[in-house]
Amino acid sequence: MKKILTLLTAAIIGLASANQIHAQRFLNKLQDRAEDKILDEIFDEDEKEAPPDRETGKTSTSNTRGEGLSASAIDVPACIDAASASYKSEKYTQSRNSVREAIQGIELEIGKKVLESLPQSVNDLSGQADADRVTSSGINFAGLMIEREYAKGDQELRVVIANNSAWLTSVNLYLSSGGYATTEEQPDYKKITFQGYQGVIEYDEGSGYKLSVPFGQSSIFVLNGINFSNEQQVMNAAGKFSIDNIKRQLGEQ
Repeated sequence: MKKILTLLTAAIIGLASANQIHAQRFLNKLQDRAEDKILDEIFDEDEKEAPPDRETGKTSTSNTRGEGLSASAIDVPACIDAASASYKSEKYTQSRNSVREAIQGIELEIGKKVLESLPQSVNDLSGQADADRVTSSGINFAGLMIEREYAKGDQELRVVIANNSAWLTSVNLYLSSGGYATTEEQPDYKKITFQGYQGVIEYDEGSGYKLSVPFGQSSIFVLNGINFSNEQQVMNAAGKFSIDNIKRQLGEQ
């Protein structure tokens, strides 16, 4: 992953000096390819680790019952105790794994608190509780992602609060450049100021509006508006969220 992001950053910087607009579009393509490559590696690894008789264990019977897996919270104090015990026994790998799990548990709790602080509805759009999601890699906020969706009819609003180096690289690169927007009468994206923070707003005919606002040392607020009439309508919806409040919840002050 580190190697992919390093190559990604190098490609972006080289393109930015020639053409900022093409750099942004090329970045999105590279990011998609990087994510696809990671997924391929994961699934390839799963196949390598599968037992030899995996195919022979298949059945033609379809599953018709089952409640799935129960949700279980990470016992953070227990993880810390296990990390301490492993460290004293010089079992450093086990200690590291326990510390990582403890961090993951803490991040998940922080993510849940952030979700609770977000509005339950935005204008006429209702929050979709079943779409709420918090994920964490357990590496010091390096993979924390908080997601919520709002919808009514064909209109959707998707909010993601994340620590994602690829997203931050693309947005910060554009913000630090000298260019303001494309030379077209209606630009694809442009710089804006949102609640005192520098950000970028984009528009694509296929995916709608996208507002990206970096904040704190390593976090970013991303809002996608689908089937919104215009930029002002999207910004009005974005105004229902407080970057400063989210920043406090994440400890990014």
